[in-house]
Amino acid sequence: MNRRNKIVIFGAAFIAVIILYFGLFHNDKKRFDWSEDYVLDKEKPFGTWLVSELLKEYDKDRVFKKLSSPLDQSLKNAKIPSNFIFIGQEIYLENNSVDSLLSFVSGGNNAFIFTSSDPELLLQKIVEESLDDSIYFHSDAFYGDSTIAYFDTNLDGKKVDYLVPYTNRWGKSNDWNYLDHAPSLSSFKKLGSFEAFNEKGESVEGINFYKIKYNKGTFYFHTQAVIFTNNVLKEGSMLAYTNRVFSYLNDGPILWEEHNWRFNQPNKKTWLFKPNNYQTGQSPLKFIFSNPSLKWAWYILLVFILLFVIFNGKRKLGIIPVLAARKNTSLEHIQLISELYQQKNNHYAISAKVFGNFLSYLRNELRISTIQKSDKIVDEVLMKTSLERSELESIFNKWKAIEANKMVRTEMFLAFNDEINTILKRLKR
Repeated sequence: MNRRNKIVIFGAAFIAVIILYFGLFHNDKKRFDWSEDYVLDKEKPFGTWLVSELLKEYDKDRVFKKLSSPLDQSLKNAKIPSNFIFIGQEIYLENNSVDSLLSFVSGGNNAFIFTSSDPELLLQKIVEESLDDSIYFHSDAFYGDSTIAYFDTNLDGKKVDYLVPYTNRWGKSNDWNYLDHAPSLSSFKKLGSFEAFNEKGESVEGINFYKIKYNKGTFYFHTQAVIFTNNVLKEGSMLAYTNRVFSYLNDGPILWEEHNWRFNQPNKKTWLFKPNNYQTGQSPLKFIFSNPSLKWAWYILLVFILLFVIFNGKRKLGIIPVLAARKNTSLEHIQLISELYQQKNNHYAISAKVFGNFLSYLRNELRISTIQKSDKIVDEVLMKTSLERSELESIFNKWKAIEANKMVRTEMFLAFNDEINTILKRLKR
């Protein structure tokens, strides 16, 4: 196949791919990622950017810090009081992370953990310290379009209902998680509940917001993390609800958790759902061909594989030429620059250039950091070379004098330049 035919085939395949893309995948409407990943993102419907902005607005002078390391590091030197906040499907806590969080709260801080799944290890350790192993937290879920959330105690003594909307990509539906009873723990206090109706019209009620006093601090748990996402908070009533929830913040900094997510989902604060879309023994290709978009994506992949085989079937690598060894011309460069600057009688500028080239050699050839103090540089050079300390100290002392006066006499410049050239020659042998 000659070169012209190859170009024609490649061009035709490229045009076909463009047509398929615009015909099947291109859409002028703005697309959103509807996954409930709870990341700190402004564009995602189920991101947590809006609630983070609300937290910043409560107090302009309050510090808002994103944690990006394990809790045993990020909470180690936290100020008292402070507020630890995590919002997501599930928080990943190992034993050392739980211990760090317990120590953080015990000292007089607050921890707000809003997750659909109970932080079992954390709750287990709290119960164990209460010396009553019979206490347990039992969670349940109600599937429906929306629910009514309310607080047990309102500021004016009246019950206020908050209609919680939920709109996903395909409609309105969600699992509303809750505690079906209050555990017999003396430090436990119910703060909020929800009410809804199932398909039979029966009322379903449960606890969705509660606190547990722990020594000098307090844990606040919410079982419906989706309430605090961008898509839900755009409703005015839910802004008021969120303000009420975070009225329990103390006056300290806000420590926003962005590290301890679920272990097997490093990019999402949620669990990974993998549906079984084909039966055992059934080919996965059947599922691909049942979806038009996946089917055409499969065809495009095959076309590109075929083109790759056609155009890369023969060896294309040419003879590799032998390159001449690179020559170090640093010394010649210094001498040339010196001559040019001496003609202009600008000895300070050329002194700076000469000293800069000297430091560059130390960095690139001897791998020595030149941003530290001169005595430290001298010590490292002596460790790697056979030079004398007096030689190196003389160069740095002369440069300090030159830098201080900004004026260099010809005799001093020549002596400074000769010392550097002498050392460079010895180092390059």
